[in-house]
Amino acid sequence: MSSKGFRTLIATAAVVSVLTAAACSSSSGQSSSNSSTSSTSSSAAVSTSSSATASGSAAAATGSGVSPIAAERVAAFTAHSQPLAETTPVKIKKPLTIAYMQCVQTVCEQIGQGLQEAAAAIGAKFLRFTHQDTPETVQQAAVDALQANPSMILFSGDPTQWFAAQLKEMNERHIPTIAWSEPGGFTPPGISANLLNSDDYYFLGVLEADWVAAKYGAGSQTLLLNVPAYPVLQTAGEGYVNELKTVCPSCSETTLNFTVDDVVSGSVATGVVAALQKQPKTKEIVGTFGGLITQQLAQAVHNAGFNSVKAISASGTSSNYQLIQQGDLQEADIALPSGFLAWRAIDVGLRLIAGQSVSASNSRPTLADIPGHPDIYAGGVPQEYVTKAQMPSGAITSVNQLWSPSLDYQAQFEKLWGVG
Repeated sequence: MSSKGFRTLIATAAVVSVLTAAACSSSSGQSSSNSSTSSTSSSAAVSTSSSATASGSAAAATGSGVSPIAAERVAAFTAHSQPLAETTPVKIKKPLTIAYMQCVQTVCEQIGQGLQEAAAAIGAKFLRFTHQDTPETVQQAAVDALQANPSMILFSGDPTQWFAAQLKEMNERHIPTIAWSEPGGFTPPGISANLLNSDDYYFLGVLEADWVAAKYGAGSQTLLLNVPAYPVLQTAGEGYVNELKTVCPSCSETTLNFTVDDVVSGSVATGVVAALQKQPKTKEIVGTFGGLITQQLAQAVHNAGFNSVKAISASGTSSNYQLIQQGDLQEADIALPSGFLAWRAIDVGLRLIAGQSVSASNSRPTLADIPGHPDIYAGGVPQEYVTKAQMPSGAITSVNQLWSPSLDYQAQFEKLWGVG
């Protein structure tokens, strides 16, 4: 498939039809008990709940046991092209030095690729300061970034309390701080703009729950994999649990909480297999981010004999795309447009340096209007479902092959920056 075909709109009627058929064919009598256990054989912490009460965003479930809004959202948010939300030109002030505090996860490296490309487009110096998502290494990355006297500093994911003194210095020196995947709203304390905020992650969980309910129907059992060390992933988990209760009251989820070390070392697979052995009727493994759904996990699940189990992740990397291509365990990802996010982050920084105001985007779709979560899409960075139908063919080796909401976002940003 061409990159253009990869990004074209999937017909709503077709998506609803496929999911409705799958839901009708799934069993409706497999809800798990409300018992809870303390741990699996790995370090994962486990909690189990049944979706007995309705709360959250969507309309209540109908007589079929699943709210129709689940399939409506899957159709509305399946990968398609969208116009660039920002249309105002900005005058670039040179010379520029861009500092990026890069986390240990693969998705951060992919975003770094996009940042480097955007920096090259405007002739800026680009510096990476890598860390291991620990208080000590994050703080050191912030110290090193400040010493470089940058024009802007970008970071993601880790609690800002870990580098509170350095963040204060960034603010005192009027260095724009552009972040994503930080807790809080679009402009939390100390951050100039938070392009993926807590409300975005709550909605990410909503979308994952809608996928499960629409595709597998009433009574479906699921495993929710999470890493509470990242505060926004906790929020994504809340969105999943609350939405599942609303759209599929008879569905259930068992949450497995892992550490960053578990993810990096590959220990996630052991905990998941142990949970599947206790809950063999599980339909879907749900990862709050792509690093939890891996080739190693797919192999372990199949080796244990759970060949019918499928998985969905969020903010997937090229590895997740390859799993989806292969049809091996993973069937979908709530795609984070890593390259687009990188260019959007640079764009926000350039505007702040130029003295322009940067406000929350008002481009939120109607089905993303969730009570109590006003900052969904505020950063202008949408996340949508990507399945095998939207995969490019062949090996995926570049961040530019991942889904993006705009066909030619690089050229559009370059035009706004006066360099295209």
